[in-house]
Amino acid sequence: MKNKKMIGFVVLGAMTGAVISLFDRGVRHECKDTLDRSKLVCQYYAKHPAELMNQCQKQLAWMADLSETALDLTVKSVNKVEDMLEKIEENV
Repeated sequence: MKNKKMIGFVVLGAMTGAVISLFDRGVRHECKDTLDRSKLVCQYYAKHPAELMNQCQKQLAWMADLSETALDLTVKSVNKVEDMLEKIEENV
């Protein structure tokens, strides 16, 4: 029950902050420009779904490469720690 109240107050605070920020003319124009650009991008991808799939595949391949690199570095680090622990055990 307390979690639901907390989330509700956080959302209420965020909405209040958003409304207050819209009093500034520059923020309103920037928000409108961002929404307009987002609308154009959505319309483009709605007409060209193959392009969207291509972009998603590129991003997925990039993430897979990044994950593989991170995993390799983690394995190397674990191996180094194991070697250090073995050396410490030998000295003790």
